[in-house]
Amino acid sequence: MFPKIETMQKIILFLFLTCVSTFSRAQPPDAQPGKCYAKCLVGDQYSYSITDQFPVFIGWDTAGVSLDTIYFSKGNGSRWIKKTNASDPKSPIWCVENDAQLVDTLVVVVDTTQTDDFFWKTYWKREVSVRGGFTEWNEVMCQDKISPIFIRRLTARLNEIGYPVNTNITTMTNELKNKLGQYQIAHGLPVGSLDFKTLKQLGLK
Repeated sequence: MFPKIETMQKIILFLFLTCVSTFSRAQPPDAQPGKCYAKCLVGDQYSYSITDQFPVFIGWDTAGVSLDTIYFSKGNGSRWIKKTNASDPKSPIWCVENDAQLVDTLVVVVDTTQTDDFFWKTYWKREVSVRGGFTEWNEVMCQDKISPIFIRRLTARLNEIGYPVNTNITTMTNELKNKLGQYQIAHGLPVGSLDFKTLKQLGLK
């Protein structure tokens, strides 16, 4: 679970601004002429596995159907916290910390032979496979390459995969940065720039 939408938007915009300011001051030691780079947050990468499945009742008529109510704990929620990096105070570390416990209340079918009015609700366990929370240099799209045509391709792709954003814009607006940042966080990609890893994942490189 991520923080409230307003908080997440502020975090993402901060990360984009951090990347831009970092890009303007320095370059990685192995920088190649004609290419652009930014030092941005690397998020956690996750693996997923099924933990439980329940036949959740969706019908109206309960006659002859054995039902039960269960309370399924999904574990704790989480939120992003900015912490000071002792080795490099100018590069903060973003960490995910546990929050309140999350519980789903489900009305389930005890005997699935009694009715077809149910669906299987699946719970997935998400585990960190590669720990993030640090910054690293990534090759990014140079500013002079971010054209209105590219922005239209980017917004169209984000809308296609479930991150709705205004398709009439022609620049990197705050709305577009937020949607792109949400996608990057969800997929364990560097956050806060148009880096080539993100563009490849989106099919835009």
